Amino acid sequence: MGGDSDISALTQTLMSQERPGPDPTMTDAEIVEHIVASSVPVVTASDIAEVAGTSASAARDRLERLVDAGALARKSAGAGVVYYPNCYDPGEASD
Repeated sequence: MGGDSDISALTQTLMSQERPGPDPTMTDAEIVEHIVASSVPVVTASDIAEVAGTSASAARDRLERLVDAGALARKSAGAGVVYYPNCYDPGEASD
């Protein structure tokens, strides 16, 4: 992916899709926008559950669906998993 234009196109695609499940408070596009706008664009399912007002399990299911759609990528981090926009390469980050 190539930066802001790819994120914008992805957001438009996600916004055109129905909200999945029983009336979630955040659309998939809003989840991606929340991650991109974060000072550190990496989240866990628990992070999204907190801001979306849902369970960690429901948030994980939605994040995995966004990974399957190519909007997000995932990486194991210790005992957990983190999610980040697919346009970022975690190898670019430095400690």
